[in-house]
Amino acid sequence: MSDYKYYLDEGIVDFRNGKYSNALENIDMSIQLKDDWEISYFYRGAVNQALGNYDNAMMDYTKSIQLNPGMIDAYYNKAYITLSRKDIEEPNIEQAVKDLEKAIELDPKFIDALYAMAAAQK
Repeated sequence: MSDYKYYLDEGIVDFRNGKYSNALENIDMSIQLKDDWEISYFYRGAVNQALGNYDNAMMDYTKSIQLNPGMIDAYYNKAYITLSRKDIEEPNIEQAVKDLEKAIELDPKFIDALYAMAAAQK
């Protein structure tokens, strides 16, 4: 099958069911078939985040934003990863705050982003 949406949909179902390896395979296939669709990168980022592959998740979220600067959840997820990682001695709080500011600019009622912004500024 050569329908990138089919593979993304299958990947999302796998992701929601905790089948992360299958999810990555399906989403990778979606990206191979259409490498300029921000949604596929966003969901691959989410799978990588769930697996603890934070560097890969950050790259995917960044690519998603490059393709569509309106990807509110990608900004939030990047900030969340930066603020919650324990394996980095000095996380880039300034960049996380910028990502949260952008998410809030795009959606002023984004409660999770507002809460994270308050926490980041403590």
